[in-house]
Amino acid sequence: MRTFKYFVGLLVLSAHSVYGSPWELHPIRVTIPSYPAIAVALKETGMVSIRVEIDRSGNVASTEITAGPDWLSKSAEQVVWDWKFSTAEKQGRRCNSRHTVINFNYVLLPSDTRPSLQTLSFFEFPNTVEVRYGKPAITVNPTSDPHDERKN
Repeated sequence: MRTFKYFVGLLVLSAHSVYGSPWELHPIRVTIPSYPAIAVALKETGMVSIRVEIDRSGNVASTEITAGPDWLSKSAEQVVWDWKFSTAEKQGRRCNSRHTVINFNYVLLPSDTRPSLQTLSFFEFPNTVEVRYGKPAITVNPTSDPHDERKN
């Protein structure tokens, strides 16, 4: 009998892991911050962690910065207020509030990095955002003459 209870417990636990808890949080609207100019000038990088409380409608109710450099933390905290999460219902009853931690990893790319899909910032499910910054590519038209007095 004890083995049977143990087996049923494992079965319930595995079903919970596969299908998730009905109180589980899923972001349904995500905003990715831009890299703050002051942080680029200071060459500031790093991980920012923000504890977020979500109300019963899936809106952000409060935030608390738990780790990270100042300029990056402020940027991340501002955009978290735009996030929206799934509502949670269990047998027709809504959960009053839930919380989660959202991590933002700020990365400065080397100055010789060419823009591509691999250099874009991205969101990774469930709650991680990588914010990347590379110097914008500036191209000069080699056929133009800067001393040309003709006006276009």
